[in-house]
Amino acid sequence: MSRRHLFLALAALALALPPLGCGGKWNDPAIPASPQNDIVPFAVGNRWTYVDSTFNRSNGAFLATDSTRWDVTRHELLEVSGRVYDAWDYTRVHPVTGVADTASLVLGAIPNGLYLYGGRSPRGLYLPGRRLLYRYPANLNDSWVVNELTFDGSNWNFSSDSIYQCSAPATTFDSPRLGNVACTEYNHGYYFFYANDPNHSHRFDRRSYYKPGVGYVGMVEVLDGVVIHTRRLKQFVQLATAPAAASRPDTR
Repeated sequence: MSRRHLFLALAALALALPPLGCGGKWNDPAIPASPQNDIVPFAVGNRWTYVDSTFNRSNGAFLATDSTRWDVTRHELLEVSGRVYDAWDYTRVHPVTGVADTASLVLGAIPNGLYLYGGRSPRGLYLPGRRLLYRYPANLNDSWVVNELTFDGSNWNFSSDSIYQCSAPATTFDSPRLGNVACTEYNHGYYFFYANDPNHSHRFDRRSYYKPGVGYVGMVEVLDGVVIHTRRLKQFVQLATAPAAASRPDTR
């Protein structure tokens, strides 16, 4: 994957949906942290560090390991798709130097899932509208359309439509520090052809794992039945305590 992805998990973004609930806006005072039952617990200063492992595409042999870190770097109230939401900048940070990328995704967690609002870069704030990333809670085989958002150094670009699906509402995923974590599994899978071999299809699947109160626990990428990439949560640093969920309107 040669493009610079700014995603959770991969990372991944979704079809714009109309505002949920009744019409009008809500303009509550700024909330310092999102409720703990949200799919991702947002608060400025929260950070997630992952261990990434890559494997040979032919035989699954281990190749290399690396680290990935994402921080919540900003909070503000933003009007998106005609309503005002708590919005959080979600920024990739170098796990050793602590230097942050110049561009961030702008995300939000409401009672029915994780949403993309847009992105922030040196050129300013980009708010194309609210788009679903991961539905929570989700039922087995629930599906929705997702688009990945990338920043090429000058502009934000959406990928073509992809289908995301809840493949296991309740499962476990192994984390180096947390052990077997109870979470929800989501799958993004599709068939494709290599340009030099148009007669044989190949299957790619990315299985992402989320736990409310913790967020993105990790993922597994599989090509033609062979695991080629894993990402597992190594450390979650939570620097703020969230208020009760009742302190915020239910916008389902």
